[in-house]
Formats: sequence, structure tokens, C-alpha cells
Amino acid sequence: MRNVVMHRNMARLGVMHYQLDVPGNAGKVSSEPFFAVRRTSFPVGMEDNVLIVGDTNNSHRVVSIASLGPKKGQEFAKLVKEGKLQMLELYEPADRPLASFGNTGDKWVRYVLAKNVSSKELPWEIVPRRGGGHWQLDYPHYIRQAIVTPERINATRTAPARFYHRYEGDRTAMPILVREMGQDIANKWNATVKLMDEGNMAGAKQLFQNSGMPWSGLSSLDGLDRPR
Repeated sequence: MRNVVMHRNMARLGVMHYQLDVPGNAGKVSSEPFFAVRRTSFPVGMEDNVLIVGDTNNSHRVVSIASLGPKKGQEFAKLVKEGKLQMLELYEPADRPLASFGNTGDKWVRYVLAKNVSSKELPWEIVPRRGGGHWQLDYPHYIRQAIVTPERINATRTAPARFYHRYEGDRTAMPILVREMGQDIANKWNATVKLMDEGNMAGAKQLFQNSGMPWSGLSSLDGLDRPR
């Protein structure tokens, strides 16, 4: 049922399955298939990232669209309008579907600009299949934490890189049955992370353990924003 709902919603947005192709030493090199929407214009001046696919598998560039400037942006807009370049907008940029494509890596990519793009219709199996039964228990409250990714892009020989903190949504830290209990946990969590920010790791560990929570549960959260 979830596959049907997702297929319907994605089809309504014009999402299709795409793949990027570039020449390689041993023939054509293709990206992993990914979901995207084809766009007929180039978003000149937008503060978001575009993957400019190069002529070889390790010559791709991820840049901020705004950093390209009006002149270069208009050049790309003309090539897209004439059909000489294809413009795609990723359906789920946070999934990093192109991370393994050439030298793209784990950079945030919302748009793709490429010469060679192949496409096919949406598959019906969109949600990964998992064996066994699955129960999803609902809770009235949740403690959530922002996903904030530091990003450094556009470094050149003549210009320094631009540094961003990009908000990519929230992750659920834990479910909570009683609101007041969740607020108490979040307050202690915030106080602990504040001590960590100040470099007082011993004090942070003691406070967190005195709250009845295992320190190992917090170590992977170092550097993230405060829970809410």
C-alpha cells in the first residue's frame, strides 16, 4: 500500500527514474539510478547547489548556483532552454543519491546539470522490502533533533570557499509518553550539550549519568543542535 501511495504522489510531481552517463576508461560510466524531476529552466541566482557533470567521471563540480554569477547563469539557462543540457531537481537531496558518482562525494546536491541523461518510468517497488513483521508504535510526543550539516564548497585558486551550515530536517531522538518527562529529559540534554560546547566533558558526563541516562547514548550526538 505504501508503494502505491508513494508512486501516486511522485507521479503527480513529475518524478521519474534517472541515470547519468559519462565516458570512462573502460567504456560508459553510469550513476546509480535516482529520483528527480526534469526542469526546463535554470534557477539563476538561487542559493542552492548544483552538480555540474563533467566530461569524465572525476571532473564533476558541486557549486552554489548564486556563486556562478549572472553571466554564467544565463549561459546555462540558454543551454537548458535549447536542450543542449538537461536540468534535473533531485526528489530527496538529503539521501545523497549521487554520492558514489565520480568525485561528487557527500556534498549536498539539489540540482543536476548534465549532457547525457537517461530516464525511465517510476518503478512500483519504491519502498525497500524487508522480511518479517514490523510494528510501528505511536507515541504522543517525541524529542527531535535538527540535522545540520557543515558544508564547504566553491574553493578555487583565486577565491576562498564558502562555508554553510545547512539544515536538512529533524531526526527523532526518542519517543515520549508523558510531555513533562520529555521536557525534563530535553532540559538535561541541553545542559549536557552546553557543557560539551564549553569543553567540560567530565562535567557533561557526570550530569548526564546523574540523570539516569547512559553516557554512550550521547556520544554520537556531539556537535548536533539542541533537541526540542
